[in-house]
Parts: sequence; structure tokens; C-alpha cells
Amino acid sequence: MTAKISTMSAAIEDNLDQFIKTIGTFQSMEGSLDTKFYNGLKKIVNDAMKQVSDHTGDYLHNLHEHQPDEDTLQNIIDNVPSSLSYLDNQFDCLPICSAVAYKESVQYVPLLAKEGVKHKVGGDDARGGLLGDENLLITLAYEHHDDSSSDLLVLDVMKKLRESKLLLREDIENHQLLRVTKKSMDQ
Repeated sequence: MTAKISTMSAAIEDNLDQFIKTIGTFQSMEGSLDTKFYNGLKKIVNDAMKQVSDHTGDYLHNLHEHQPDEDTLQNIIDNVPSSLSYLDNQFDCLPICSAVAYKESVQYVPLLAKEGVKHKVGGDDARGGLLGDENLLITLAYEHHDDSSSDLLVLDVMKKLRESKLLLREDIENHQLLRVTKKSMDQ
């Protein structure tokens, strides 16, 4: 069984490498290829990129399970920024919303928000998806208070959001986001 899985994995890698090589070769031949043939290839690549974006978006919704390091996550987002706007099928929410929902992924919220702003996730005034149908700042402040380690984790996230100007003083005051230690945000 192990040999079969290993062989399948190698075949998938070979197919991926071959696909990338083939598309690169055809791209370099664009001027000499029949227009209809080349346009067909572009459609295939667009369909494949849509699938890659959806697959990556699904991955971003499950950061609580995968827990990549931030550099890896940054590289993933840099290569497939459209995945930041992928709505999950169950709750119809963005990956940043899923990250806020789990203690194990809340540390990714500042990166997702920063990149979301860059790629206009949720619109121009949504702060990368933090503000939308649901104000994730409020959810972040009030949902993770099951133990002191959660409080410290959320406080760290809030500080990073504040440093990035994604959490504003008005937000803190208007929504009473830090019930216990508002002073720590100002330090």
C-alpha cells in the first residue's frame, strides 16, 4: 500500500511539473501558435487557476488545523491573493472570519487583514475583511475569553492590528473592545 501511495504522489508531482513546463513552453510560443489553440490554452489555465484559488481559499479557512508559519502563509497569499476572498460553503464567510473563530488561528488575523487591505478584500472600507457583514473586531474581543492564554493572544493580535492602523482608537472606544486593559493598547 505504501509503495502505491508513493508512486501516486510521484505521478502527481510529475504531472504538476509537466503541466508547468508545457504551459511555459506554449506561452513562449504564443506568436507562432494558432490563435484559437492558444485561446483554448488560456481558458484551461484560467480554469486551473480558479481551482487553485478555491483550493487555497479552503486551506485559509482551515488555518486552525494547518498552522503554517507566517512566512509560508505570506508566500501562499502572495501567489494566490484571490484566495483571501474565498467564501466558505458552510458559513459564507471570508478566511479572516474563520481565523477569528478559532484560538489556534487567531494569530494569523493581522497578516490576513494587512494582505486583505492590499487586495481590497471586503471592499475599500472593510479593513481587509475585519469590517463587513460582521464586525470581526468585536468578535475577536469578546469570543476568546476562555482562559488567560486566550486573553493574551487576543491582546497581542489587537496590538498588532493597532500598530498596522487596522484597529483605531474610535473602534476601541465605540465598541468597548478591551474591557479590562485599554491602557495596554496605548503603550
